[in-house]
Amino acid sequence: MSTQDAVSCSGVGGCNEGGNPSYFFSYLNKTGILEEACQPYASSKIGTGPDVACPTLCANKSPIGQAIRHTSTRATQFKGRDVIKQEIMTNGPLTMQIRTYTDMMQYKSGIYKVVLPTPKGRHATKVIGWVR
Repeated sequence: MSTQDAVSCSGVGGCNEGGNPSYFFSYLNKTGILEEACQPYASSKIGTGPDVACPTLCANKSPIGQAIRHTSTRATQFKGRDVIKQEIMTNGPLTMQIRTYTDMMQYKSGIYKVVLPTPKGRHATKVIGWVR
């Protein structure tokens, strides 16, 4: 699925101002997300320039109206560590909103660990597993 479609077209918010995952899930349910081949990721890094506008053509110049879109029929909120772990084991990766701090801007890869506990906002991320 196209991350760029989610950022540019769903109303979720761009790279420079953060985002709201509930807008993404509404867009996924009502409109669907384009395939990555149609709209590859092209947004700038945070704070380095403008976000990419929602296009009318796929990368191969075909109309977006003819492109394949992936949809979902539901979004579910899971609460509690054990419930989330069971959901990942049963159905695979899930999206989670996490609280972020000012040190998130220096995050590169791996498991994010708070070093400077000054609140910055929230961020949506994919959870694929956990460490004991």
